[in-house]
Amino acid sequence: MTGTLSAFRSLSGDQRVRFGTVAMLIGIVLIGVLGFASLPSVALQVVLGVIGVVVMVAGVLLVGTSEGTV
Repeated sequence: MTGTLSAFRSLSGDQRVRFGTVAMLIGIVLIGVLGFASLPSVALQVVLGVIGVVVMVAGVLLVGTSEGTV
């Protein structure tokens, strides 16, 4: 856990914005899949929704920490 945290802290501001933007887009795509694709099971829908939200929150935090607002 501390290795991951130190890796995120070592990123420059531009890298945080770039990775955060990509993470937010991936999260939007995952949540969009829930609305437009017919997924066979409820468990898969829940897993994709949770992963999408976690990825989006991580992206927002990366962008926010690069701007110094979070």
